[in-house]
Amino acid sequence: MADVAKVLGVSEFQIRRFTEHLPWTNAKHIVAALENSQECRDLPVSEEPYRSAILMAAFLDGFPRYPKMHPCGVVLSRQPMHELTPTFISSKGYPTTHFDMDSVEAIGLVKSTFWLRVVWP
Repeated sequence: MADVAKVLGVSEFQIRRFTEHLPWTNAKHIVAALENSQECRDLPVSEEPYRSAILMAAFLDGFPRYPKMHPCGVVLSRQPMHELTPTFISSKGYPTTHFDMDSVEAIGLVKSTFWLRVVWP
């Protein structure tokens, strides 16, 4: 909820004032949690931009917040990867799939983890 409110232009101070009273729950269940919480009765949940932030946070719940990459994971394919999965270029410049390890295997790709062993003389 806080990330969405920040995108909507709500100040850090206002976000903290609002979220410090919110019960701990998934964003999908935040509306029900707000309705059942005594501490949240005075919060302006029906006013903008809080109303939009709550609705957007509930919609986005479960989506990854940012792309991440397994440091040793490699996905092997006979076809170009971008034809099979959504891809992006990581911050280090490596082509990377948006799929997690279970999804990669579910579509039939081979996933492998390589570890480098360094031996000092």
